[in-house]
Amino acid sequence: MAERLIIPGLPAPAHHPGLSRWERDCAATIVLRFFAAVNLRLAAAAMNVQYDRARSNRRARKSSQVLGIVRGVNLMIKRIDARDWMRAALLPAIMFCTAMLGAGTCWAEGDAAVVADTAPQSAAWESQTLPTKLTVGYSVRIADVNRDALPDLIVVDAKRILWFENPTWTAHSIHATPDAPYDFVCGAAEDLDGDGDLDLAIGYDWQPNNTHSGGALGWLEAPTDPRQTWTLHPLATPLPTVHRIYWGDPLGTGRRGLLVVPLKGRGASAPGWDDVGVDVSLWQTPAVQSAASDAAAWSQRTLEQSLPVMHNVQVVDWDREGGDELLLASLRGVHLWTFSQAQSKPRLIPLGSGDPTGSAPAQGASEIRLGRLDPQHRYLATIEPWHGNQVVVYLQPDGVSDAAVIAGQGPLWKRQVIDQELQWGHAVACANVDEDPAEELVIGVRDDAGSHRCGVRIYDPQDDGSWKRTLVHPGQVAVEDLATGDLDGDGRVEIIAVGRATGNVVIYRRSAAR
Repeated sequence: MAERLIIPGLPAPAHHPGLSRWERDCAATIVLRFFAAVNLRLAAAAMNVQYDRARSNRRARKSSQVLGIVRGVNLMIKRIDARDWMRAALLPAIMFCTAMLGAGTCWAEGDAAVVADTAPQSAAWESQTLPTKLTVGYSVRIADVNRDALPDLIVVDAKRILWFENPTWTAHSIHATPDAPYDFVCGAAEDLDGDGDLDLAIGYDWQPNNTHSGGALGWLEAPTDPRQTWTLHPLATPLPTVHRIYWGDPLGTGRRGLLVVPLKGRGASAPGWDDVGVDVSLWQTPAVQSAASDAAAWSQRTLEQSLPVMHNVQVVDWDREGGDELLLASLRGVHLWTFSQAQSKPRLIPLGSGDPTGSAPAQGASEIRLGRLDPQHRYLATIEPWHGNQVVVYLQPDGVSDAAVIAGQGPLWKRQVIDQELQWGHAVACANVDEDPAEELVIGVRDDAGSHRCGVRIYDPQDDGSWKRTLVHPGQVAVEDLATGDLDGDGRVEIIAVGRATGNVVIYRRSAAR
């Protein structure tokens, strides 16, 4: 007689010839547990906001109700005796109705247009984990630090700043403050002093909820050998909640300056932090670059201060004429900031509404990047609300030119939620990762949301208006920031992600077979 297979959790086998009661019971139990597993899976897919701890709105309440129903059904499944074939036969209908109830909740609430995930996910992308352990990994940037024509990586960690040397990816610590009470938070590379090598502006003394003091701005001067320790030149303190810095020329002077963006307005109050706008300012290096170490030689100008809680910005050439404009993501949505030299004044143009359903601070937009669908149509990509659970794109209206937008003559762009199965989206990039005409949307997710893992996600725009989602090694990186670029000169874009909870730096490359 053949040896019987013993499965943990199933009834012990009885020795009877032929198809025994035990064998029939085992088969029934397997079927029932299959239905239970599928039922939970369908319900989890439908309940895309239940894990969003920042929002207690109508969708979350509906999802909680659906979750209770699903759990009740599966408890009933567990309690059904495997030999009760009459009740077991009803389970497919119960499972279907429960799943449709959950899906109905989501369909009634959102306009998500993301299609099924592509599979297998890990086969499409290879991962390379760099030899380091981060504390937070606030920021990652691509720059040629040692001037060898190979793009390196600069990572701002909590108490140190590193650069990783291409192609070995050896880590070099260029500045560290292990005993400082607060963290570094951002960095932007530029040759500040005109000596031909790359320096680094930095924001530090990071105190996100202290809007009255703290925060500092400075820059690190690179030595002849950038593998050695760099010299810190302080520029300003206090600079409360300084959070993002970028280089650009938004005033059209022909000289790039340092765009400095705090997270919150100076003196803003909890819990909403929306009572004071953020002071977006431009810091200009001295006309004689060699004097950059003298903080008093820098000039500073406020560009905008009407928008509260600004989590990210992007410097863009909106009209493709060589100048710089600013895309701003705040609790008030997405705006384009542009400066008219002819009129000597700025214009703030609303483009995206942001999440309109919540209350401060769980509203508006959190990240911002500009992407391209084709040469004539662009899109804006955000995470909504602030630190939110929605991947959102805004589509450029048909017939509205770039010139019309920059003149403030176009309507708000159409808001499209393409994914809500995430928690704490925290990084956005737009890049052509598959060499088709469109730029894909790359999202970094920081936290797990039940079965929906943190990590990198790619959304590929489809001809029918939907977006195909690819999960890249789910759970590998709790993404705090990411960057995209061709690191090895093969013409293909790599994705670099840095993790907070996971403390890692990972490079993702498309598999050679793809």
